Amino acid sequence: MPAPFETSFAQALLDADRPIPYGITAHNAAVSARRFAVYRNNVVAGLVKALKSRFVVVDKIVGEEFFAAMARVFAAAFAPARNLWRRSSRFHRQVRTGAWASLSCRRGAA
Repeated sequence: MPAPFETSFAQALLDADRPIPYGITAHNAAVSARRFAVYRNNVVAGLVKALKSRFVVVDKIVGEEFFAAMARVFAAAFAPARNLWRRSSRFHRQVRTGAWASLSCRRGAA
């Protein structure tokens, strides 16, 4: 079971509305927030890139901008515990059935 810090850190990485976890410090609070935002962006961009490499055809069909937005919502709603590929079949079903729109509604329930 993850420690409270690890849990809050992981949750804050995928939800920009959450504050940075307690314990992330710098000489100035704005510096901590800016650095964590950069790290958060890198993590989300990596998840989007992984999904894009797995679903090349879907990216071509729906367009790069739409795919990136959809992948960000999916990554936040179904963050990989260990392996993004294992969860990618769920992403594929969401895209294929058009159910991706409901992902933003379930985001807070996770």
